[in-house]
Amino acid sequence: MMSKTSKGQVLVVDYEMRIRQTLRTALESDGYRVEESPSGEDALVKCRTAKFDLILLELDLPGISGLVTCQELVRRTYARVIILTARGATKVNGLNAGALDYVTKPFGMRELLARIRAVLRRDPIPVPVFKPLKLDEVEINFESRRVIVGQKSFPLTPKEFLSSLVPSPFSQPNNPVPGVVTSRLGRGAFKRPKALEGFY
Repeated sequence: MMSKTSKGQVLVVDYEMRIRQTLRTALESDGYRVEESPSGEDALVKCRTAKFDLILLELDLPGISGLVTCQELVRRTYARVIILTARGATKVNGLNAGALDYVTKPFGMRELLARIRAVLRRDPIPVPVFKPLKLDEVEINFESRRVIVGQKSFPLTPKEFLSSLVPSPFSQPNNPVPGVVTSRLGRGAFKRPKALEGFY
């Protein structure tokens, strides 16, 4: 949520450092606190440890695409997202992915700041609480990014954490096992729990 000492916390997601730095300078001069991410993967990880009032998201990103990143940010954080794109055809896709507004490159800073103020005037979006997923001996804690099987636990790397958001191909409607768990178990990291029997 926005604090009394600033207009809000903004995450700038763009693969070009020059653009990130330009946006940071303009936003900080206008009273915002700013964080930067060069990729969708980094943005998703940052959003697990920090709360942002607004995310400026370039759609043409390396790795995870901007559209997938937008969908995940909206689904998991209910963040307000404004997309930045040089391609007019992607604007509709970005809005369909959950963005609230868009700005086409090249854009004027006055226009961008006006759109940011307009989006932030909208009612706050509730932030979801991610409860641990428990399946028999298996527990996945999304807040601490750890998987616990019986008496053993291991932290999830950023890549594994992102993959834990995607169901395993062995998942069933009544047993949604994230791929990272079946991957670890498949490598013999743990004894196969009863909850996962028949699913890999």
